[in-house]
Amino acid sequence: MQQAIASRKDRVFEDYQQRDYFSLETLVETETSDSPISIMLEYWLHLRDGASTSPRFQAFQLEKVWNLKIPHHLALIDCSAIDPYNYFVVRHPYDITNMPWLFGESISGVPIGDCPSPLLSWSVQADYHAAKEHENLDQLHYSRVRQVVNGIYRDYMRLLLPFTGSGGDVTMLASVTRLLQPKTRNPAFFPLIDPD
Repeated sequence: MQQAIASRKDRVFEDYQQRDYFSLETLVETETSDSPISIMLEYWLHLRDGASTSPRFQAFQLEKVWNLKIPHHLALIDCSAIDPYNYFVVRHPYDITNMPWLFGESISGVPIGDCPSPLLSWSVQADYHAAKEHENLDQLHYSRVRQVVNGIYRDYMRLLLPFTGSGGDVTMLASVTRLLQPKTRNPAFFPLIDPD
């Protein structure tokens, strides 16, 4: 994997994480054709149909995600609010897998600003807002996230894909992930992140 173009380390109380941001060239080199990230990117590009703008969310078909066999890798985030605190998850993979989210209850429908972990709340607000406001579609938000939140370690790749509403503004994001290793509560697998 190529070197990250940017990196951010954060710690708030017992929660900590490192987010490394990569180019689309790295995505092409890293993700296999059967990766959920590659599959969703291909679907997004199909919906975009060569246009210079993000595809309309109205064209997005959730049943297509099921046909592509990646629904458990996809979250949909409503980012129509001006303040990222009020963005919220419309659909989360934990909702369909019937697994508890990091804090034991569903995150769908809850403003991201109300997430029980300040670290997770702030970081996804920043990333989602950046993906919403970013106008260069040749530089999508592709990142690796290593984090310990609520005593659970997760290590995954994530791609954020913007969709527009009827007015042409970005109102929805698709967050597609690929786990690099299973989530765990075993501290032996936790990363050593030393925030600057």
